[in-house]
Order: sequence, then structure tokens, then C-alpha cells
Amino acid sequence: MGSEMCIRDSERGVVGVLAGLALDEHQVLAFRFGFIDGESHTCREVAARLGTSVSSVRRIEQRALANVRRRLLPGGAARTALTG
Repeated sequence: MGSEMCIRDSERGVVGVLAGLALDEHQVLAFRFGFIDGESHTCREVAARLGTSVSSVRRIEQRALANVRRRLLPGGAARTALTG
């Protein structure tokens, strides 16, 4: 029961973070990481679904992930730890 509550809390957190993104960022991350249909999709698949180029999907994904990091980890050291 405790692990189910943690999963639900995590899902709510993800939904909250995605909701704060621009629509294109939200859509790209949702498709890339499987939040739409439970399956992750390639940049090429996402581009085809959204009617844009693969390079645009990559740029949007990078921008979206940077925004997520800023929202979740405002400190520079924590941000560096996430990016490697």
C-alpha cells in the first residue's frame, strides 16, 4: 500500500511539472517518455505525430528538460549532477 501511494504521488508530481511547460514541450516529453500511451517514442515518431522535424523535436526536448530541471532543482550543483 505504501509503495502505491508513492507511485501516485510521483505521477501527480510529473503531471504537475508537465502542466507547467509550454504545450510543445509538454507534448514532446509526454510522447518521448510514454506518458500518453505507456510507450516511449523516438524523436522521429514524435516528429511525425506532431507534424514537425526531428531536429525540432530534439530542440524542444532539450528546452523542456532544462525547464524541468530548473523547476525541480534550482541549485546549480544539483543541475550539474543530473546532466552528468
